[in-house]
Amino acid sequence: MSDVLSALIPPGVVAAVVIAAVVKLMRSEGAGRREAAEPQEKSEPSG
Repeated sequence: MSDVLSALIPPGVVAAVVIAAVVKLMRSEGAGRREAAEPQEKSEPSG
């Protein structure tokens, strides 16, 4: 059992790191687009 577990740990760690990197990238890209969209909405004429 420990042989199987020790064989699966490295790919599991790599998969977790890749998933975390993708999530972080998606969040940062989404936040950048939201910040860029806000000034356009606020710059509408009020009068």
